[in-house]
Amino acid sequence: MSNRPTSINDDGSTVWACLKVVDYLKPLIENPLGQEQLLEKVDTVERHIAPFASKADFKRWMSSKSGGVRVSVLGVTGYEKEGNRIIGDIRFVAHVYAADKWGYQKDIRAEIISSAVARALMKNKATPEAYSKPMQVSNKNLYSGSIDELGVACWAVEWTQKWYVDVPVDETTLDEFITFGLTGELEYGEPTIEGEVKLPQ
Repeated sequence: MSNRPTSINDDGSTVWACLKVVDYLKPLIENPLGQEQLLEKVDTVERHIAPFASKADFKRWMSSKSGGVRVSVLGVTGYEKEGNRIIGDIRFVAHVYAADKWGYQKDIRAEIISSAVARALMKNKATPEAYSKPMQVSNKNLYSGSIDELGVACWAVEWTQKWYVDVPVDETTLDEFITFGLTGELEYGEPTIEGEVKLPQ
């Protein structure tokens, strides 16, 4: 049984744009199950709900993967109308995370992969469904001691791009609502409780 709603209000949604970015990056950056020893590729490229905000986020989404790219929408900085269409200036972030693999250190892999993502966005044919080319592309090292302890290195590629934001979402492309994570603190200074709940299907 699917936990998707029977209908979805997709007016003005940025979900479609984010999914199209993922579709564009997959064949360029993704190397499922490590089929080839390619330094500049990762196990999976996926849409993500929000920027990584904590060590628990990295631990949860890294899982058993040796590397990945998760694309999120940070927000829309402005809307405009063109005829009967709506265009939004969308700010995206692609979090690139990597672990040691094939004799390469995690920091080297993450830095090279994030550069590959940035180069992909700068191609002339990048994200063909978009209203404009990516603009203000930047790349940032998110190193911290707590993330390093997980055996992960992370970079964030950010950019702004104009997209139509009134395109219907294909519900079959949305993730199933199968699990949700929980992080809580019973009292200030006490250990954090973390868990993951699997929903009945």
